Amino acid sequence: MKKTTKKEVTEASESRYITRVHIENFQDHTDTVINLEKGINLITGSSDAGKSAALRAINFVLHNQPRGDAFVQLGSNETRVAIEFSDGTVAQRIKGKSRNAIVINNPKWAEPIAKDNFGNEYPEDVIKALGNPPVDKEQGPISYADQMSPLFLVSLSSTELPRCLSRLTGIDDFEEAAKILSSQSKDAAKRAKENEIRINRINEELDDYKNIENQICQIEFIDRLATQVSSSMSGISEAQALISQNELIMSQGKTAFLALQAAKNVHDIGKEFSPIEEKIDNLNTGLSLLKTLESIEEDATEHKIRIEEFSAILDHKKEFDSLEKQISSISLGHEMLKENEDLLQNEQNLNNEIRIWTQEMNSANKEYSELIKEMMSLGAWCEACSRPLVLEDK
Repeated sequence: MKKTTKKEVTEASESRYITRVHIENFQDHTDTVINLEKGINLITGSSDAGKSAALRAINFVLHNQPRGDAFVQLGSNETRVAIEFSDGTVAQRIKGKSRNAIVINNPKWAEPIAKDNFGNEYPEDVIKALGNPPVDKEQGPISYADQMSPLFLVSLSSTELPRCLSRLTGIDDFEEAAKILSSQSKDAAKRAKENEIRINRINEELDDYKNIENQICQIEFIDRLATQVSSSMSGISEAQALISQNELIMSQGKTAFLALQAAKNVHDIGKEFSPIEEKIDNLNTGLSLLKTLESIEEDATEHKIRIEEFSAILDHKKEFDSLEKQISSISLGHEMLKENEDLLQNEQNLNNEIRIWTQEMNSANKEYSELIKEMMSLGAWCEACSRPLVLEDK
């Protein structure tokens, strides 16, 4: 069977309470057992009956106070005080001439916690096993009055009495809550004002982009012109290739024409100096060259027509050069679009942040109003001066 760990028992100690106190040789208590119930317990008795001593004994176990050994009963070597909790944990404090120890055990633990000669402060594991006993910041570990202490409240001064009543009734908590809510409300209003200033500044920056739609239309128009320029540039390249081809053809035609002229000259000379066969051969060669020239002239005419078709494109070369500058502005336009989108996103984020802060401020104001109503019902709020009646000095 698995044993419950000390850590699990410590975590459950917050809901436990003291069920039994056994006091031995502590001041007037030689062997006293006090059984307690959950909730408020009342201990009554005559003066010097040991009521305060019982509280000191409990304090002795939980907080290691009082110090020294003056509380050990005269004639005894040591005192023992055992406290039993509702979860079965038992803490026993032992103090004497030869021993200063605390032993804590629980039926569910594998072994108890035992510390000897630990000094003025409990070790950390002992404090956790005891359930981290609370300490009142003004009254100490456990508040109890000495035999000759003045009566409660009656002996307080006019300055201390309101403070004590405020702590007893919990009004000081309301005052502290009102201060916190007021501070939060002021912080929320301040942040809302800062966000409003940021939004106004962004709106001023957005004024520079009022004509963004017209600029977008211009960019789209430039995109279309760029497409046309790209298409026209391919036509220009083709025209330049045709011009180069035409120049080659013209060169070939010129060469053929010179050859034809030479053939005619040879034919004319052959009439006087060459035989008939040679003249016939030269004539055939001339006729062949003439046909070649005619073919070259037809090709030149066709290329000339195509060159004329592209001449209009070449005439608009200056316009294409200006369009190249407009194309370079396309990237700038896209960057302007991206900046505009970022500004719009920032504005949306700021609006969302302002909406959240507005909701928080409204919630804080609502809680503040409810707190004032509750304090008014308790008679702790002055409607004339709009502030709590009792304020604790800090």
